[in-house]
Amino acid sequence: MSAKTREVSELVAESTTVCDKIDKRGKPNTLLGLDRDESLIFMWQTGIFGNFYDSLFKLLVAADVGNLEALRLGFPEEVNALVRFRTENGWWQHIEWKAQKLGLLPEAENE
Repeated sequence: MSAKTREVSELVAESTTVCDKIDKRGKPNTLLGLDRDESLIFMWQTGIFGNFYDSLFKLLVAADVGNLEALRLGFPEEVNALVRFRTENGWWQHIEWKAQKLGLLPEAENE
């Protein structure tokens, strides 16, 4: 685990705005203040998923269009989140901004 991932994981663990990471269905919960898609992408990009979801997102990223659509049958929320991440300009930056305001990420330093 990288130092940045460890720092983000510690912030998330300490934050009072975070639900339990995994729900009763074995799916990651949303982080309070972030919607489902935003939570999935935030947890993927910050490396705080467990092994299954880390591997799932590696598979989703590597999948071609046909296979991604096949994976959508079993993982519709995850595929939808990844499609938004890839296609909505500025969406990830908005998630980072929201996460900073919620205390889930350290505030960006002014350059």
